[in-house]
Amino acid sequence: MKKIALVGSPNTGKSVMFHNLTGSYVTVSNYPGTTVEVSRGRGGIGETEF
Repeated sequence: MKKIALVGSPNTGKSVMFHNLTGSYVTVSNYPGTTVEVSRGRGGIGETEF
C-alpha cells in the first residue's frame, strides 16, 4: 500500500483534502494551528489504494 503525506502552509485545504480522500473527519477552523496532530486514514483513487 502506498503512503502519501499532506503538508503545506496554513489554511490551504490540507484537512479538506484529507477528508475527501479518506472520508475521515478532522477538526478545521479559519485560523492556523488547528490541526496539530497526525491524522491517519485509508483511501483510494480508482484502483489505487493508499
